[in-house]
Amino acid sequence: MTAAALLALVGVAMLAAGARRQAAALFDADLGRPARSGLKLAGWLLLCASFAMVLAGDDRARMTIAWIGVIAVEALVIAMALSWLARRKSRP
Repeated sequence: MTAAALLALVGVAMLAAGARRQAAALFDADLGRPARSGLKLAGWLLLCASFAMVLAGDDRARMTIAWIGVIAVEALVIAMALSWLARRKSRP
């Protein structure tokens, strides 16, 4: 589950980085549409690989519920980190 959680964390982070607003906060420049699309695609692929790792385990039902919970917590942490980063960069 740890490897699946790490893949999911990177996947969620890449999905966030693929959004226009977060990309501007992270990279200090507006990424073009192809770069943002590539980040989103990579994020979805990592999430799918993470879920495939969960399904390859023994207790699929329980691990699927745990995986959903882990993704929710990871998304919250990434959203808070991006919010903090945006506020930090907007200060003089």
